[in-house]
Amino acid sequence: MIKYIIPEYIEGRGDCCRINDDNERIVYKGMSSTLKSLLYERGKSLESIRKRCIKILNQKNLIPIYIGIGEVLIPVKVREGIVKGDGLYGYINYGFIESVHDGYLVLKDKSQISVLENKKSITKRIKMAGVVEKEFEDYKLPLEFYSMSKEAATKEDIALLLIEIKKIEKKIAL
Repeated sequence: MIKYIIPEYIEGRGDCCRINDDNERIVYKGMSSTLKSLLYERGKSLESIRKRCIKILNQKNLIPIYIGIGEVLIPVKVREGIVKGDGLYGYINYGFIESVHDGYLVLKDKSQISVLENKKSITKRIKMAGVVEKEFEDYKLPLEFYSMSKEAATKEDIALLLIEIKKIEKKIAL
């Protein structure tokens, strides 16, 4: 489960991302590429998820990104730009945020992340993340519905089937 993805500049390497998903690691890609890769691994498309979140929230910029159950990432400004086009916003899983303060966030593991935004802006995005999560959860239909449908399967339909197959594999392995 992803806790956060934060952009960093590493001398000699350029833009990179620090990711924490139970262990912290550096990925030598920009924010956009990192998000696309993470979603691709889960059988999802960043573009389709963004479009859906834009439709849900009726807002185009700085929207939460739904990755999966319990994983909704909110954008938070974490650094100043060095050159034009630098990634300024990191993404933090709103479920791991314990408290919000001006200048920093406290996560449930008691670690802190410095932010360059005020408490009001971050609190607003946390509420938006709750709305997005509820809409995505309400949207999921039982598998029986998909077997009755006469329409072609979308990437999202196939991703849902893959998730169900993985759940069944885990049960069988026990």
